[in-house]
Amino acid sequence: MLTIDFLGAAGTVTGSKYSITYGHRHLLVDCGMFQGEPELVERNRESWPFPARDYDALLLTHAHIDHSGAIPKFVADGFDGPILCTEPTIELCELLLPDSAKIMRLEGDPLFSEEHAQQALQLMEGCRYYKQYEVFPGVGVTFLDAGHILGSAWLELEFDPLPEWPEQRPIRVVFSGDLGRGLSPLLAPPDRPDRADFLILESTYGGRLHSRVSATSQLREAVERVQRRRSTLVIPAFAVQRSQDIAYLFESLGVGNISLYVDSPMAARAIRVFERYPDYLSQKAGQLLNEYDQLLRYPHLRVCETSDQSRAILNFRPPRVIVSASGMAEGGRVLHHLRHHLPDARSLILLAGYQCEGTRGWQLQCGDPYLDIDGRSVPVRAEVESLDGLSGHADYAEITDWLSELERPPLATFLVHGDEESLQAQQHRLSRWGWRVEVPEHRQRFELMARSRD
Repeated sequence: MLTIDFLGAAGTVTGSKYSITYGHRHLLVDCGMFQGEPELVERNRESWPFPARDYDALLLTHAHIDHSGAIPKFVADGFDGPILCTEPTIELCELLLPDSAKIMRLEGDPLFSEEHAQQALQLMEGCRYYKQYEVFPGVGVTFLDAGHILGSAWLELEFDPLPEWPEQRPIRVVFSGDLGRGLSPLLAPPDRPDRADFLILESTYGGRLHSRVSATSQLREAVERVQRRRSTLVIPAFAVQRSQDIAYLFESLGVGNISLYVDSPMAARAIRVFERYPDYLSQKAGQLLNEYDQLLRYPHLRVCETSDQSRAILNFRPPRVIVSASGMAEGGRVLHHLRHHLPDARSLILLAGYQCEGTRGWQLQCGDPYLDIDGRSVPVRAEVESLDGLSGHADYAEITDWLSELERPPLATFLVHGDEESLQAQQHRLSRWGWRVEVPEHRQRFELMARSRD
């Protein structure tokens, strides 16, 4: 028997979590938190299909909270097996997981403790790209570069045939994780699969194409606009990857001496993680890091770690650019900057990533005239735009390219990590190719390999 339970990212873009049963053993691929609408967030309290202690291993594609954030809860519920992921993913989780526990404790609704986060980190084992690792007897995993964030991977799982299977050959199951675009200034393009018997494919932009205007051009135009107005550009950005991408681009913008503030303690610590892994960067970024021993070299960059440094930003006259977490404006220091700058019609808010439905970033993207921040209704008079060129997710054309080297269609493809519109568009497109395409519902189970009926 080989089955898969879709515990998250099924019909939605968050909570990536997949339970696999191989014979009588269980493993989990990703263990993410649901984010956004309250009914989604409530799913974080759901039980596992099998007791957590009965799982033999967990495989993690990357460190973002919607893929890793529920790991401490898994540990709190009894899991104590190995967690396999890339080496940078461990270091980024060391930043993200304790922080997540702290935020929940302060909000008074914890799913796990900071101690559980530390216990989870102790279970993590670092893996390199392109080498196969034994998960447990009969199951191997290879991590390949997904080009999404530092250390992100898509997974190639190989299952040895069980005696009762109708086909006595290894079965390959590919999990795409989150796929990058191949345009990140800091990362290499995603590796491509050549074979998959079963494919679990992300579809965040399954029905959309990104703007073909470069991120550099978009960012330069936005900066020049606030320079002319002598105003402020606020960019809500994820602390891991997006903040570093933006700061890295500034050296090549040619926008003079405008001040750039990266106002996020986590982004500051993540910069140091990036600098420890030149081999995981794009060839150009890795070479520059090895040559200069410093990743971000824009001379007017100020990285703000302390709250005093953050508050002091407003003491300096604009024009200025503020990059601050969180990327969907759900928390963090960016709320302070939005509260201050949203009422100013001269300000520009640049959304630098996907905005989940129900988040403040999504409200801004939809043109809401007011934003609730800390119980206050803040008028939105500033300009609000999206920086499409820096999206960390491949669009449908880029996903098509990623699939182009497959020797033959998978026996079945399961579409995850998308809203209804994106999932349906991706299903329609792949079905036209003659592929068998499934769009799983939340907690739906599929049998990949069944017992022979002979």
